[in-house]
Amino acid sequence: MSAAFRNFILTFIIMLLVFGFIAYKALPDIRAVLFPEPEVSAEESSEPAEESSGGENTSSESSSDEQPAVEDNVFECIIAAKNDAGAVCSLIFVSVSELNKTYTVCRIPVDLHVKDGGIYRTLASQLGANNADYMLRKLSPLVGRELRHYIICNTDSLVALVSAAEKAGSHITVNIPYQVRYLDPSFIDIEDKSEEMYKTLSGSVMLDTENIGPVFNSYADDQSVTDYYFQDSTLGMSIFHVVCSIAGIGTDTTTLAKLHGSVRTDIPLSDVLKYSRLLFAYSLYSVKQVTYPSAYYSSNKVTVKIPNWQKGIKDLAAEEEK
Repeated sequence: MSAAFRNFILTFIIMLLVFGFIAYKALPDIRAVLFPEPEVSAEESSEPAEESSGGENTSSESSSDEQPAVEDNVFECIIAAKNDAGAVCSLIFVSVSELNKTYTVCRIPVDLHVKDGGIYRTLASQLGANNADYMLRKLSPLVGRELRHYIICNTDSLVALVSAAEKAGSHITVNIPYQVRYLDPSFIDIEDKSEEMYKTLSGSVMLDTENIGPVFNSYADDQSVTDYYFQDSTLGMSIFHVVCSIAGIGTDTTTLAKLHGSVRTDIPLSDVLKYSRLLFAYSLYSVKQVTYPSAYYSSNKVTVKIPNWQKGIKDLAAEEEK
């Protein structure tokens, strides 16, 4: 082996050793650049978080000792009465605030016309022909908020309500502007019925479990089967005012269970006491009564009575803020 070749081999080996030592020292930094480790977020860190400068303890133990904020407990509901013909002939919107001790009652006339499939129809007919969810969706825009609860009464419901009023000694008297003729129940099984077997009511009448059904399902005459003004403005409101003013009914579980069973509602029986303390606070809170305002709309020589949406929502908001 020549001296020149031997010197080359020795130089080459020395260079490999030098570069190897440099690579060994620099390898961690190179690896960190080429293959960086994922960063660990504050949430994933296993180290305990530092306490705030105020020394607040954010554990569940301390939060359980804090006093909860005062809640404005509000109950809102639509109460509808549906007669035997399937028409809704009374609509009442109720909004009760436990914090403000206010009780707002808004009668929504059932002869108001609202578009249904592009055609104006009365609330009495279109709400009667559809389900409760449809009713909530249709009436929510009128009151300016999403309605979640409903109570739908029928003839049997009104019998139960009048019975509860009689039991409490709170009689319901209404003024009927026309004659109501109905068969005396004691003669119902007789085939050949005579005129003497019928009763006729008019003027001031005290409601009872016998006559409430015929009165509720009555009409001014045969030509006004879609005129529910008496049931809407007088009958429904009178029953509501008396029953919701009965002292102690909001905590009478037996009576509440009977009334709950007589109506159709989305409020479960388990929540009856929760809401009844508000619904039956009519005689305890400041009562604000409103009739939903209307306007008239004419098209193709036809004029219909429609809701005055803007004024209605404004009036309700103003009453509830008082």
